[in-house]
Amino acid sequence: ERNFFISSIFGSGGNIRTILDGGDVSLFLRAVSGNGHSKILAEPNLVTLNGRPASFIAGGQFAVPTVVGVGGAQAATTFFQGFGTQLTFTPTIIDKDRIRLQVAPTFSTLNRGNTVNGIPGLNVRSVFTTVDMREGQWLALAGLIQDEQSGGKTRIPFLGDIPVLDAAFSQKETKRAETELIVLVSPELVHPLEAEQVPLVLPGMEVTEPGPLEFYALGRIEGDPECHHRSTVWPVYRDHMRDAIREAKLQARFQRSEGYYVCGPHGFSE
Repeated sequence: ERNFFISSIFGSGGNIRTILDGGDVSLFLRAVSGNGHSKILAEPNLVTLNGRPASFIAGGQFAVPTVVGVGGAQAATTFFQGFGTQLTFTPTIIDKDRIRLQVAPTFSTLNRGNTVNGIPGLNVRSVFTTVDMREGQWLALAGLIQDEQSGGKTRIPFLGDIPVLDAAFSQKETKRAETELIVLVSPELVHPLEAEQVPLVLPGMEVTEPGPLEFYALGRIEGDPECHHRSTVWPVYRDHMRDAIREAKLQARFQRSEGYYVCGPHGFSE
């Protein structure tokens, strides 16, 4: 059992935003979704540069014809309007572990009851906010509530049209559905590798082709790393691989010894 601690809550206009610390939020969401109490609409992972926006959309598009006038002449054109789940965010790093995040989620569905000239309308729920948060924290946006009501009537022909017998031979049905959209965002800083941190021995470099004796007699699908039978450049490659392995071992020893003498957080000094 885990608890989610709320560190700050701000809200206006029915929308609530909060920053969650601790607990496995993704595990909690999957458990609630598995019980049928909620549904995960989208789970995107986006990567962008500092100060550059990134967007994600999962849904569809429908055509909207328009008329454009140029120089007194009119021409018909068509653009496509998107609908579904859309997320746009812009991160700005303000400290080594603090991120200023602009988030603009939008959720839209088709509204067939608001159709004009064959073009359906949209039911849109959106919010825009800017928060400062640390790496690994969760930003929760709630309060995007949609209330839908619908009704219908079924009746027996002829008998249901009689005013006196209408209640006995007809049935009215009213439905009401209320859904709330919750958006969860968790930023993480991607730390690139330095030139000396790139592994010198890449996957597959130590795998060689087997010789006839190894393949047919011994049943091996990989040959001896010290000997290659089909490549004319194997001696050069073998020497390069030996040097790479030696450099990788020295680098690993240096990194292990570095942990004994270096303490505190990494990064630039303040």
